[in-house]
Amino acid sequence: MNENWAKEIEKGLEQRFNQFLRAKPYQDFLLKKQEHQDEYNSLIQQRKYLQEEAEEERQKLMAIVKKLRSWQSRSSRAKQAGAEDLAKRADEYLTKLMIEGRQSWARLDQLGKSFRNMERKISEVLTESTQRQADPDQKWTEFETQELLDKLKRNHQSQT
Repeated sequence: MNENWAKEIEKGLEQRFNQFLRAKPYQDFLLKKQEHQDEYNSLIQQRKYLQEEAEEERQKLMAIVKKLRSWQSRSSRAKQAGAEDLAKRADEYLTKLMIEGRQSWARLDQLGKSFRNMERKISEVLTESTQRQADPDQKWTEFETQELLDKLKRNHQSQT
């Protein structure tokens, strides 16, 4: 019972709000403009986060590459010195580093795809926002036209 009551109130408020927006096209425009601005800001923040993540992943990958070079040299030195057990351990560690490197590279690739997707979304929001710049005039014209039609209907009904 209590949930129904709350839903009814919510539904009623939403209907009134939608009626208000239909009656006030400029307010509807401002609301949509704010929603687009909020979406744009959110996307910019997400893009910044992706850039930071990608930079961290690049640094991690560079550190792995540095370790790989070092351990390849150690493995070679151990093999030349005949220290087979040490060379085997170095090779095992090299394998582990290679796996980490591949994982890091895959993560960096995925971040790049996410970044390109984010750029596409930002572009779409900017395009929509630009297209909406002329919208207030159009909405206002529609509003005035509807007012005129309503007035003509009322006049016609009063004459009959």
